Amino acid sequence: MQLSTRIVSALALALAAASLSGCIVGGSSSSTQTGNYVSPAAVSMIEPGKTSKKWVQATLGDPTTRVSEDGRELWKYSFQRITKSSGYVLVVFHGANRDEINQTTFVEFDGETVKRVWQDPAERASTPSDAN
Repeated sequence: MQLSTRIVSALALALAAASLSGCIVGGSSSSTQTGNYVSPAAVSMIEPGKTSKKWVQATLGDPTTRVSEDGRELWKYSFQRITKSSGYVLVVFHGANRDEINQTTFVEFDGETVKRVWQDPAERASTPSDAN
């Protein structure tokens, strides 16, 4: 009799653990993006003194900001991507992460032609946080 009670108890415990396992782990992730991403390859195709304003507009899209002064114009392309993710295990442990990428590209024109172009290196910031 004692053996069958142990078997029944073990089965009940196994069934309880199996039914809870689908409910004790979860998570989510979301990503937002603003601005136009300008790849280093696109920047390398721009030739100062040769590339036209129309080509830059067609290839890179609308700049985030335009500043004009004395026939010279500066276009600024800002890009930001934020990815947030979180997860939990049995509501005892909760973890979250925020990953942020920022990039800025500048194109300076003299009239209708590119005078110079430069790109700040992409900055990446990751912020993990754990809460019990």
